[in-house]
Amino acid sequence: MNKEKIINFLKWFFHSYIWVGILLLIVDIISKNIIANNMNEGDSITLIPGFLSITYTINRHAAFGIGPDNPMVSKILYIVIAAVATVGISIYFAKNQKKIPGYMKAALMIIVAGAIGNMIDRIFYSPEYLHAIAGQPGGVVDFIDFFNGSKLHNLWHYIFNIADCGVVIGAFMLAAYLIIDEVKESRKEKAKKGPVDNTKVLSESEKKKLEEQEKNRAE
Repeated sequence: MNKEKIINFLKWFFHSYIWVGILLLIVDIISKNIIANNMNEGDSITLIPGFLSITYTINRHAAFGIGPDNPMVSKILYIVIAAVATVGISIYFAKNQKKIPGYMKAALMIIVAGAIGNMIDRIFYSPEYLHAIAGQPGGVVDFIDFFNGSKLHNLWHYIFNIADCGVVIGAFMLAAYLIIDEVKESRKEKAKKGPVDNTKVLSESEKKKLEEQEKNRAE
């Protein structure tokens, strides 16, 4: 591979925003490993009192604790959904990467990274590795805990991780892009049609009345 090909590849790699997804995935994996290897499930470290804590939790359900009560069913269901979403987005990205704007590429890569990050937990993290409660299956490592110990904890009591942040942020970015794009297209269509003619079309009887009024004024 010559220098020119390397440069072209690096340019493509940078503008593809794949590196954003890789970076997010690395941060997610490292952060989970630090928590799992240095804390026990249920341990909590307060960073900002009443606002932010690091609370080690193993989520055996889907994101934010939702999903089937059976942890094994939840595990299989999430793996299937995450795998299908990842493959679908990857195929779409590969076919349309030249047409997709950078903002949308970044959003898609963030979503994929988040899905893969939690899928890795579901597949590989065993109870032994996670120091889980005996007899409990493995799950996803969650540790970002907002409003712990405050009155607002009743409003937001979910504990999540970097991968969850990626999926949510990427989804919001994608939704914002689609809404903005729809508004732009709507404005373009209106511009093509030109200004709307608000002139009222008069019926024959109305025209006769106006003519009679004009004659009366003239007399």
